[in-house]
Amino acid sequence: METFNINRFWCTLRWYVLENKNTFFKWFCGVGLAVMAIGTFFMFMLNDHPNDPGAEKIIMGEMVGFSITLLFFSTIIVNSLVFTCITRKQRRTAFLMLPATNMEKYTSACIYAAVLCPLCLILAYLVGDILRMLVFAAIGQGWHSAVKEWWEMGGRDMRENLDLVLGMIWLGSTYILGATLLRKAPFVIVSAVHLLLVFLFAYIITKFFRHSGHISINIPYYAKTVGFLLLTVVNYCVGYWLFKRFQLITSKWTNL
Repeated sequence: METFNINRFWCTLRWYVLENKNTFFKWFCGVGLAVMAIGTFFMFMLNDHPNDPGAEKIIMGEMVGFSITLLFFSTIIVNSLVFTCITRKQRRTAFLMLPATNMEKYTSACIYAAVLCPLCLILAYLVGDILRMLVFAAIGQGWHSAVKEWWEMGGRDMRENLDLVLGMIWLGSTYILGATLLRKAPFVIVSAVHLLLVFLFAYIITKFFRHSGHISINIPYYAKTVGFLLLTVVNYCVGYWLFKRFQLITSKWTNL
């Protein structure tokens, strides 16, 4: 069983999703209710400015910003929890003993974390916003769609700025890589590493340009796009190399 088999992959992915169905459901309900609560709060703020298009635009923009921030952090947290379901010895044994190759197992876990979970959270966002609209429409408070507002505000930027999309995908891959290596607190540790690298980069740039009078770094669009894509591929390749070294009995902090 050295070659990648699509049928084994689908069976492995189904097993992984079923093992995480409770987590899936909890995140779906939690994000949906949180989006509904955030929307409700901002809609009550909107009631203080009736018939004011400017205030409505500002408040709707703030509501979308808070909701998207929630969605973003929820996504990277879920990415960092990709291997949580196999921390127990029994589940870990079942996963490692599945009749599938390491590539099929690792790909299943990555598809679950990088594709299915974000789609689940986006669906939860849509459901939460729709529920909030239905409630407010039923009590005569109007029909204000945060999804429509998001599409008008950020959808165009997301479509035009491929480097931004790839940057977010790369960021998610770093949390999946961290979860592949670490058993405990992968989100906290990876976030701390990111913050450290940001401060280190800022310090180096400041020291390098301190005599120039201004700091201006313009990275070409294509360089950022290709760079994020290559770094993402590197993260998944390193993650697969680590995954192949998974052990049934591991240390307290790592999966190796």
